[in-house]
Amino acid sequence: MSDQRFAEVDQIVSVSRSVREVADFTESAAAYSVEADPDMTMWGGVGLPFGQIYSMSADRIHGILGRLPDAFSGLAQRIEDSAKSISESDDGVKRSFDELNSAEMGMNDADG
Repeated sequence: MSDQRFAEVDQIVSVSRSVREVADFTESAAAYSVEADPDMTMWGGVGLPFGQIYSMSADRIHGILGRLPDAFSGLAQRIEDSAKSISESDDGVKRSFDELNSAEMGMNDADG
């Protein structure tokens, strides 16, 4: 394991894309899970108590799955915002070093 601490903006953006793909997948999974639920009449008279328990549990799961796409999309946006901030910070540091380098070169030329 490396002790270096740095962030590659391209890798961060790649993670953001992957999280967006997960958001799309969870949206599809949520829609499918609603379609896949059996009708209450499918349980029959004997299975009716189990059908009610299943239905209540499924409703809770549908609610959770329904919130996941927005949660993942929000996470992806925060990751993208972080990548942009890191990139801007890196650019600012590079400009500062370039200015210092130019100033030092100018001093060396004057001494020269």
